[in-house]
Amino acid sequence: MSTKKNVLYGTASVAALALPLTACGGSGGSSASGGTWDKAAVVNIGSLYEPQNLDNTAGGGQGVTEALNGNVYEGLFGLADDGKVDKLLAQDYEISADGLTYTFTLRDGVKFHSGKELTSQDVKYSLEKVLADESQSARKSNLEVVKDIATPDARTVRIALSKKSVSFVYNLSYVWIINSQAKDLKTTEDGTGPYTLDKWTRGSALSLNRFAGYWGDAAANKQVVFHYYKDATALNNALRTPSTWSRASSRPTPWSSSRATATTR
Repeated sequence: MSTKKNVLYGTASVAALALPLTACGGSGGSSASGGTWDKAAVVNIGSLYEPQNLDNTAGGGQGVTEALNGNVYEGLFGLADDGKVDKLLAQDYEISADGLTYTFTLRDGVKFHSGKELTSQDVKYSLEKVLADESQSARKSNLEVVKDIATPDARTVRIALSKKSVSFVYNLSYVWIINSQAKDLKTTEDGTGPYTLDKWTRGSALSLNRFAGYWGDAAANKQVVFHYYKDATALNNALRTPSTWSRASSRPTPWSSSRATATTR
């Protein structure tokens, strides 16, 4: 299946404040308007929502979702622009006749940013992390129907539910699949997405770099930089001052609407 994937996610609040920065230049690929984009371009995004930490099950807040969801971390499924749920890290799945057991087959050849190969144990760990007593995940209550998680082999995950859930697959699209061996997830990451964490300077900016080992099509932009501001006035002023962004890129790509297309699969 070939699906278009937009991996620079934003929020409605950010979209209302983010203005196109400058026109992009260079060459190397076609754009939707029939022009070209620079494959080495940097996307600059102004935001009011800096992460509290980088773990969305430990109170990372709206900012961590805005920066890392779909960019650094991916789920078994992803939401398309039309609202449909597409298979992502899940290559395929089956539902038992009674609707209580879901069997997922993982996509082959997926690696985390650390180089570790994705396995069913990572999926089990990620789900249990959301469901843990101490979890602050916004999706915790949606997944309380999960009764048991089994891993028959490295590429198979079998999930038993306590009752039928027509929205179960949809809710799985919000669960980040994380390396089960990763440490210090409040300040570091280990996802499977098209971008890796470059640097996070608290109170200032967070940058992501294109991941060369991504399992799908490479991200169209080399780097993404989220610039953080304390209030809307400061953000608006910065966005209206092109020189503000020169420290991040001499040729930033424009960012409008609530997302910027970074990769197509």
